[in-house]
Amino acid sequence: MRTAASVRGIGWDRNFALRSAAALLLMMTLHACTPGGGQTNDNDNASANDNGSSADEITADTTFASLNIETGRTVSVLNHAVVTVTGDATIDGEMTAPSGRLTLKVEGDLTINGIVSSAVTGDGEAADDAPLGEQEVGVFILVGDGEVNIGEDAILSSQGSTVITDDESVLDQTPAELETEMLSTEGDDLPTLMPLPEESVPTSAMSVRGGKPYTHQDGVELPPVVVAGTWPPAGVTPAGDRPIVIFRFTGNRALDISGWTYNGPPAPDAQDTDESGTSGNNAAGRDGKKGGNLYIRNEGGEVRLTGAVTLTLSDGGRGGDATAFCASATGGNGGAAGNLRITGAGGIDISGGSLLIVPGKGGDGGDATVEADTGGGISCPGLDGEDTSATGGPGARNVKALFARGSVTGLENVSIDFVVGGNGGSATADGCLPEDGNECCDGGNGGSATATGGAGGDASVSVSGLAATAAGATGGDGGDATARGGDGAFGGDCKFFDAGWGGDAGDATAVGGAGGAALNGGGGATQGGNGGAATASSGWGGDGGDSGLGEPGIGGFEGTSSATGGAAGAGATSGSSGAEAEEDGVEGDDGEEMDVFIFCFPFAFVSATDGVIAPGVQEGTLVDGDTDEEIGTMSMEFRDIEGAQYFLGSNPVHIGIQSGEVDFLASTINLNEGRPEQIGGLRMASLYGEGVTEQNPLLVQAINEAGEVIDTVEFGSIPDNQGDPQNPETFDALFQTFEVVVTFRVIVPDGAFVTIIEICIIDP
Repeated sequence: MRTAASVRGIGWDRNFALRSAAALLLMMTLHACTPGGGQTNDNDNASANDNGSSADEITADTTFASLNIETGRTVSVLNHAVVTVTGDATIDGEMTAPSGRLTLKVEGDLTINGIVSSAVTGDGEAADDAPLGEQEVGVFILVGDGEVNIGEDAILSSQGSTVITDDESVLDQTPAELETEMLSTEGDDLPTLMPLPEESVPTSAMSVRGGKPYTHQDGVELPPVVVAGTWPPAGVTPAGDRPIVIFRFTGNRALDISGWTYNGPPAPDAQDTDESGTSGNNAAGRDGKKGGNLYIRNEGGEVRLTGAVTLTLSDGGRGGDATAFCASATGGNGGAAGNLRITGAGGIDISGGSLLIVPGKGGDGGDATVEADTGGGISCPGLDGEDTSATGGPGARNVKALFARGSVTGLENVSIDFVVGGNGGSATADGCLPEDGNECCDGGNGGSATATGGAGGDASVSVSGLAATAAGATGGDGGDATARGGDGAFGGDCKFFDAGWGGDAGDATAVGGAGGAALNGGGGATQGGNGGAATASSGWGGDGGDSGLGEPGIGGFEGTSSATGGAAGAGATSGSSGAEAEEDGVEGDDGEEMDVFIFCFPFAFVSATDGVIAPGVQEGTLVDGDTDEEIGTMSMEFRDIEGAQYFLGSNPVHIGIQSGEVDFLASTINLNEGRPEQIGGLRMASLYGEGVTEQNPLLVQAINEAGEVIDTVEFGSIPDNQGDPQNPETFDALFQTFEVVVTFRVIVPDGAFVTIIEICIIDP
């Protein structure tokens, strides 16, 4: 065991008496400095108006012979200045560090009846594995051998850690080391009382009740340390980043905790993650911070609790929310609640008072949200919408068992309030929307959506074998889950071919988070958490496209929905199961037939000499294919090709093409009403054809304004209508192109002879 003398040598002068004498002599040589009286030392770091109404400022490390901050006065400590008092210090007013650490070292008696506070701004951020001295300690008070009395009106408040000790070496430990030390039941058999996390509880807590017999410290017995007041006051609890409050004393003295109220600062919410600005980026919220711990340790004497002592421990921090766009999102885990340890080498005596432990609540899990796009794109085929998933973060477990070891008296005066698990985070996922199909193209399928609410944290408290009482435990509620499948996209219309099919809708699966179990009430009530609600609505199938000459598109299938409410948390009183709501989508409508106009071009106008048609352009009349009504004109060109011959026949009127090419000039169409739009192709009625085979096919080409062939259709055979030329069988040369067709060219190959009764323009 470290002795008082050996510990003071670490970060504190080894010879306390010599240091005090030298310091007093130095102060006599300079000036006594007492901010309460308006005097300053040679550094002139403290000043006051005569009426005492203004706040003094200490801007650099300063040593005082004594310190007296009267009621109504505020002394501000700036720039992380260290205030050393070689004599006694009394704080009835306020001593505050508004933008950093407050460090006060008192070699004489210390009395606090006012406010000691700090606001850590983050300037001193350090790595997690850095010593506590480099972390955001808000208030650090180092005491000597004098009396320490923190009165019932005292308020200590800090956003960072608060440390009151006679052992400066505590700052050399990292927060992780301190947490391990305070939660461990091994390597230290001093009398201890603490609500241990479940995984740290020995097989039998009672088996170590004997503990180590107390050996009185050598040396002169020191005045006690008396702690009272409210830290910080209710309603003014600041947020801290996993702070720790430490009382550690090594000298031969008692620690009296009298009517003290401690309000543990809740851990801050974790940082959110928002990836909604970029499609496809997954998002994960950060885990919630652990709640701050309260560590009371007196290695040189007894710990006595008198009066009504209430210790409210820190809540765990909420997990960070996660937001994504057409991707996946996962909320952060809730942070563990803070804890408490009381260790006294001389035993722990609660027989003269009462101790109420109010456990911190487990941190809630973060929410997860996946947003969907608004759709509107078009491609061939339509791109599918992205599947999405959202998972709410789980609430933190809060499973405690009261542990007592060694000389702990008055356990019947110990009570533990409800232990509460964290709530699971909610999850909302929208399946992303697909793109519609371009002309004649299928629409994309809607994205499926999966949402899973975070589980509520389990909670339990056990005082098995001890005279203490426990109010009970409440499991955390599971998070709600909402999933909406994306609608299927529309199939593209297609006048001349089969239309696009509508896209299938996305499924929706929602699973509410399970309620946390209340495992053991230690004699108290147990209430299981409620399961999260689940709502699933699948998407609607996309409509099929319309078609003229082909088949209309088939409507897409509706999505399926599945909703499973979160299971009720177990307990003496079970929670309720999560509500379930499912809504299936609707199948898309099939496409319809669209009107297709046929303008025919009979050859009665063609001029010939002795049945022979000379190469060149001839203009003729277009008629409505249904009514034979004249509707306009169009030109055709018999091309001057070497070896080509063109003929005009009768019964019925027809043209004959031998190894030649005829252009039907769509660009010359002149309608009596309106104007032509994009033309789908040619419908031809042949009388007969000779020499047309698969190896020597008839060709029909679509040509753009630049004279380029943009598509070609081949026919290895054509109908022979000599038997019934009045009701001929036709064949279509159809083109699906986004370019403007100005010419359709019919090419009869070498060695072939084709006769054509009529050419019709499809949907000009």
